Amino acid sequence: MKSPLFLIASALAMSLAVAGEVSAADLPAKAPIYAKAPVLAPAFSWQRCYIGAHVGYGWGRSDWEGDILNTSGFLGGGQAGCNWQPQGNLVIGIEGEVWWSGLRQSALIPLEGLSLATARNLWDADLALRLGFAANRTLFYAKGGGAYGSFSYSLDTGTLYSGTSNRFGWLAGLGVEHALDHNWTIKLEYNYIDFGRADVMFTAPNAGGGTISIAERKHVVKIGVNYLFGGPVVAKY
Repeated sequence: MKSPLFLIASALAMSLAVAGEVSAADLPAKAPIYAKAPVLAPAFSWQRCYIGAHVGYGWGRSDWEGDILNTSGFLGGGQAGCNWQPQGNLVIGIEGEVWWSGLRQSALIPLEGLSLATARNLWDADLALRLGFAANRTLFYAKGGGAYGSFSYSLDTGTLYSGTSNRFGWLAGLGVEHALDHNWTIKLEYNYIDFGRADVMFTAPNAGGGTISIAERKHVVKIGVNYLFGGPVVAKY
């Protein structure tokens, strides 16, 4: 027969066990811990339209039927265009530019004896396609298209003759453009422009006139800035 002391101890142990289980059940459950979603930087896209300005320096060759005037000078103007980024790194665009040109040169040539010839490039414009490779915020591109230029000439033989020529040509170039942020970019570009050969009519007051066949071609290096319209494209995840 079990002693009363043993029975009391057993009952007390059972009571403590039951009380512990009830206390554990009454404790609130721990709230789940959620990790913050990573903050992703907005993805950069070149697929936008833009407007900008540029300055540069050019040097050219004005060929007066074999007599050469090496023109040079500064230039400045503006540009506008649109880019399309169909997939991945490929960027296709169209761009138009117009600029004032300070390229000029005067030289003595053996024409009508010995005459002072002067060639001036007044302004130019172009419309070109751009094909580029985008390395995130840096775009490497080639461009090609049509150009239009305005030129003035003079020939001093003792009598001052003058002539003008507006002509079409073609352009080819290479460049690199880098985005400073989501809207502003800077660029460096080289162009070769060939306006071909054209007959220029020279006239003078109270004197006769004549034509001279003149070919124009030049090289241009430009630095510029563009503003891309539209805001950042938010990355999806």
